[in-house]
Amino acid sequence: MVQTVREILNAKTPLIHFLLILVLSFLLCSSLYILIIPIFYWFSFGEGESAARIASLPLNTFILNWAALIVVLIITFGRLKTNVKRDNLSKAKSYLLTGIIITGLYFFRLVIGESLINLFQ
Repeated sequence: MVQTVREILNAKTPLIHFLLILVLSFLLCSSLYILIIPIFYWFSFGEGESAARIASLPLNTFILNWAALIVVLIITFGRLKTNVKRDNLSKAKSYLLTGIIITGLYFFRLVIGESLINLFQ
């Protein structure tokens, strides 16, 4: 396993492939977080006091906050595993780096959002 990780990290990555995967993963994660998951919850629970009570449960709070990242990481690391099995390590490195970058950006999503809002005020 350590040898495989070293081979992936030493592989040359096509810049176009890496940027394409990074942008598509970012757009998927942001659309899930901002649009798709809240609309799904709104259709499921509606509005009102009981919907607010259901949405405030710990499991639902976890899903609202982390489901977008989990979905993107499952897709990214699934593609990583597929490319490692096919011995296509240059594309596997793109998926590995994308997963790491998306995770780092997701942890700071609130700070980045507030900075962008303050920048354009």
